[in-house]
Amino acid sequence: MAHARSVRDAAASQISSGKRITRLSDDPASAIDSLRARREIQRSQMYELQAQDAQGFLDNYDGIFTQFSDRLIRARDVALQGQNTGASGAEIRKALSDEISAIKTELLSLSNAKYAGKPMFAGTADPAKAYDDTTLAYQGDSGQYKRNIAPGVDLPVSVTGPEAFGSDGSGSQMFEVLDDLEAQILAGNEAGIASGILSLDVARERLESMRISVGVRTSTLEAIRTQRAVATETLTRQASAAEDADLAKSAIELSSAEVAYNATLSVAARIFQTSLVDFLR
Repeated sequence: MAHARSVRDAAASQISSGKRITRLSDDPASAIDSLRARREIQRSQMYELQAQDAQGFLDNYDGIFTQFSDRLIRARDVALQGQNTGASGAEIRKALSDEISAIKTELLSLSNAKYAGKPMFAGTADPAKAYDDTTLAYQGDSGQYKRNIAPGVDLPVSVTGPEAFGSDGSGSQMFEVLDDLEAQILAGNEAGIASGILSLDVARERLESMRISVGVRTSTLEAIRTQRAVATETLTRQASAAEDADLAKSAIELSSAEVAYNATLSVAARIFQTSLVDFLR
């Protein structure tokens, strides 16, 4: 009778919980398979959290680089106007010079943008701003944030100011180039403006190279996330196959167990009744 009750209870438990395994002893081999799959799913979830953070970094850089590129194209157009109107009046030259100054101020603000509370272009340093508002000097370091997005894959997710805008004193550092163009346009120096445009092209090409680099990192990240999603789905199916009960089979087993259990009770009752009569005699 105890066996019949055990079979009945096990079948009922499977139907109510939907799980074939609730204890390791139910099916040790399948339970171990399930535990392995669940452990891999948990690891995958940890990598996914890192990947989501990496995505946030890279998306922010891509958006801000688009703004930089647009403003530097405008600065080049203004510089060309200044070169072609070098002999024009001081008012025109000043208006063009002032626009370069405004672009420089706008780009300075963008270069000091923050993500997760820290300057995006300051490396791993944590100054108030990546670039000083007055001297335009870089205040960060050359460190780089990375995110572990898969086993053995540490993806760089940050960009330093010098990588994007050039090193201070290099001659093609973005702010230095804009400073020089502002002065050359105001002075009407066509040769100086032409030289400044060439330097501006170098600065913009460097920026575009970093933008492409960010795009490559984003593509790598997306590919790994897609692969992980497929792998996680497979692991989930494996765990489910090991754990989940076959409800139709469990229902049949429960019905059979109920019949057997009731029959056992009936036989036991008759035996007990007969024994009691014999005792009374």
